[in-house]
Amino acid sequence: MSSMDGTALDVLRMAQPPVLGVWNLGDVVMNTLTLTTDHAGWICTSAGIASGTAWLSGQQHMTGDQVNANGNVYRARGWGMAGKTAPNGVSDHESDGGVGWQYVGPLAQFIPFGAISPFRESAWTRISLMTK
Repeated sequence: MSSMDGTALDVLRMAQPPVLGVWNLGDVVMNTLTLTTDHAGWICTSAGIASGTAWLSGQQHMTGDQVNANGNVYRARGWGMAGKTAPNGVSDHESDGGVGWQYVGPLAQFIPFGAISPFRESAWTRISLMTK
């Protein structure tokens, strides 16, 4: 694949939306499971950090664990059990009442694109039966 100016673009392929890394607005990830899903890939609609782990009250954490909550990504500053209220600010000293958190950055958002009809095979079967 190449861009408008002819330079090569990397095409990333995954079986799910990204859960790690830093992503820019417009980044595209192609779906490797197009035969079993209904879309061709995902596009980043909000730049930030991908995080596949949602904050949960009562969850055990250790130093360095990353979670997402309220559209942000946080890193645990120590060991402990998550409290009752998810972190919500953008400082290095957020707390949920049980674990201290450091704000890492905004959460990258992805949406699926390229609808694939779930009736591909059955449509071909119907056409071939009708032409016999």
